[in-house]
Amino acid sequence: MAAAGRALAAFLVMTFSGVNTQKLALSIIPANGDVQLGEPKLYICKAVSGEASFQWLKPDGDFATEDDEEYQLQTIDESSVGLKIMLLKENQGGEVQCQAETENGEKAEQSIQIRMIQRPVITSKEKLFRELEQGSDAEMRCSATGIPMPKITWLRNGMDIEQPGDGRISITNGNLRINKVQASDSGLYSCRASIEARNEFDEINFTLSVTVPASAHFKNNSTSVMGGANSTASLICLVMGHPKPQITWSRAGKPVRATEGKYTFNSDASELKIESVDDADKGEYTCTARNKLGQALANISLEVLDVQPIVQPKGMGAGGIVGIVMVIFLVVLLIVDVSCYYTNKCGVLMCLAVNLLGKHPYGGKGHILDDRKTSEKSARCAVVNVSGIEA
Repeated sequence: MAAAGRALAAFLVMTFSGVNTQKLALSIIPANGDVQLGEPKLYICKAVSGEASFQWLKPDGDFATEDDEEYQLQTIDESSVGLKIMLLKENQGGEVQCQAETENGEKAEQSIQIRMIQRPVITSKEKLFRELEQGSDAEMRCSATGIPMPKITWLRNGMDIEQPGDGRISITNGNLRINKVQASDSGLYSCRASIEARNEFDEINFTLSVTVPASAHFKNNSTSVMGGANSTASLICLVMGHPKPQITWSRAGKPVRATEGKYTFNSDASELKIESVDDADKGEYTCTARNKLGQALANISLEVLDVQPIVQPKGMGAGGIVGIVMVIFLVVLLIVDVSCYYTNKCGVLMCLAVNLLGKHPYGGKGHILDDRKTSEKSARCAVVNVSGIEA
């Protein structure tokens, strides 16, 4: 009974005296020990409950102080303490430890591993704009720093560069080389240094411009056009080069300029149009293409063909058509009349009169023949047929 009474008394004393019987525990915030080279980072050691006195132990075993440059002690309050870390040299870092002790002598400690890191940084001092003539070699160097060492990749116009099997394009030690550059190699090239584990990268852009001497040619050496007021000759000069060449035209050593109603050009002057072509426009025309690398000339001969006027027949008119129809009708009537005469011994008109109208033929003096004479001469007709043969 006496022992039980003493235990209860001790419990009551501790409860009413405000003494916390919870075990001391520490936490360090943040929990990530990565520290960027040359950038300060603050860590806080905090007691989960109650008050305590704190101190930080550096990687070399010494205690951090408020005057320390790399591991500087920072007082916050009775339940926490800070440690500002500034790493200025490579290969620094290690384990730091937070130690705490309460008034009743309870102790606790918590540690974290500090690792020095560095964001990728491109250190190249190359010219960012390159202008090379077609056929020359290009080399773009790229170097970077970072902890750990970043990976270097090259992109062209935002797409990864593929190295063809012919070896014309190669990447060695982070440097990009292009042998015998072509016009198609012009574009924006990007060197990217990245640390994929932390999703960090740095990038620098190079612009490559490949210059190409001017060239000019025509599809054919000559062209022919039919002359006339409504005819047009079109001369098209095919020009290439970079920078884009300027185009001029000449004839017999004299410049050809735009003239209203005669000479016109398209927007870049690669096409010359000649309106109302005639013999005076015959001859050789010269197209000249120029850029800063030089000039190129191309010649074309214009031939103008004579056009013989074609006489169109005049219209026959309504009167001519009616005349032709009448002639055809009379010819047909004549043929029918002759056929009737030789068949019925009577012209076609009389045949129609006798057979359709019941009329009797008249005699030579205009009298109607009697039945006897008609019967005696039934084989003959007293009228003259259309053909003019007496019946």
